[in-house]
Amino acid sequence: MRLKALGRSDTLAPMSLSRGSVERRIAEAVLLVLASCQKSAPTQPSEALVTPSATPSANAQATSSALTVASTPAPDPTVDRIPPLKPPANGTSSGTSSSPDSNFLCKEHKANVKVDLAKATVIKSSGNAATRSFDEAYWEPSTEQVLCVITRSQEATTLEITRTPVCCPTPGPQAPCPPSSKVKVPAKRLVVERAALRRDGTVIGSTLEAFTVEKNPEPQYACGRQPEGLQLTRASAHTSHEGAVLAQMAELEAASVPAFQRLARELEAHGAPSELAGRATRAAGDEVRHTRILRRLAQAHGARMGKPTHAKLVVRDLLPIAIENAVEGCVREAYGALMASFQAERAAPHLRADFREIARDEREHAALAEDVDQWLAEQLDGAASAQVAAARSRAQQELRASLEQATECPSLGLPDREAALALFDYYFAEAARA
Repeated sequence: MRLKALGRSDTLAPMSLSRGSVERRIAEAVLLVLASCQKSAPTQPSEALVTPSATPSANAQATSSALTVASTPAPDPTVDRIPPLKPPANGTSSGTSSSPDSNFLCKEHKANVKVDLAKATVIKSSGNAATRSFDEAYWEPSTEQVLCVITRSQEATTLEITRTPVCCPTPGPQAPCPPSSKVKVPAKRLVVERAALRRDGTVIGSTLEAFTVEKNPEPQYACGRQPEGLQLTRASAHTSHEGAVLAQMAELEAASVPAFQRLARELEAHGAPSELAGRATRAAGDEVRHTRILRRLAQAHGARMGKPTHAKLVVRDLLPIAIENAVEGCVREAYGALMASFQAERAAPHLRADFREIARDEREHAALAEDVDQWLAEQLDGAASAQVAAARSRAQQELRASLEQATECPSLGLPDREAALALFDYYFAEAARA
């Protein structure tokens, strides 16, 4: 394969546009999906999402006003109304700016409000649903509501599911992924109430949902920028679903560290602009910080992060570098930035600051992948560039197909199948037009 002549150049005027373009597409995708969600959404996007370098287009700005639609749930006939609850002695009276005792209000709601379990909306059974069998309560400052997740009933059962192995593509020869198979697993049937309360305890709205879910679901890995020969572990089945997800996220962040370190060495070895190699080095440092954040969150949920392993990472020729960057960076890492940005807006309030920090860095990593892709395209001949484009197209198809299995985890801000596909479709359609 013939390559174009190499030469170092520190002039990056065309590349300087990538970050703004990537951040704009991510911001627009997240805003549009949030605007279409029927569940409680923030009344306005956070400053961490809408930055001066990522100002949404007129269409996205117009749809952002729709974020207020779901901020006040409509009353639901499944709930018998009760008088306002008396706040705890150390609580906060209505009209003040500080938050009330959310745990107290949700516990009082559960104890004093009767619901008709027969009126629960039946949700499709899932082998990987993230519904926990205990209660949650938190204060949503943007809407001044106490949000309660209350398990009203649960019973043991079994569930037949299709177990689909997750096989993330890696550079080099690919082993065939095992086929899907149907298995029966221990499960539980839950009836869960999601209620929104005012700070005095009065009910704004409430819905009931019935789930049948796997008791100990296997976590689903989200493939990202990975080093060659990556081997991952699986979290213990005895931890919570949130703990397992956070542990796997921490492991994938840890795996990205050597991937970025290798990219930095390769860019420098092939005479790429020093600015690109420097950004790759900084990205490795970002991933170290992300690993610490997610490991801390996983431990708080009772899970321990595994230690990923990988093959010896040598400096490669430009074509395999370009293919890996297109697949792992321009596709999978870009979607990871989308996901983190979505989580920063939809996760439980006490988690949002951590996800906003991660999302900000991941958007920069996605822009780095596009800049590296642009520089490499200038070094490769037409045949090599066609191989890179084909690999990128396949990766997009595989990623979208995997999102058909996406399951929602509200506390971590992970979207359901519909929202996950919408994020993908908007971002990559806009990327194709860019």
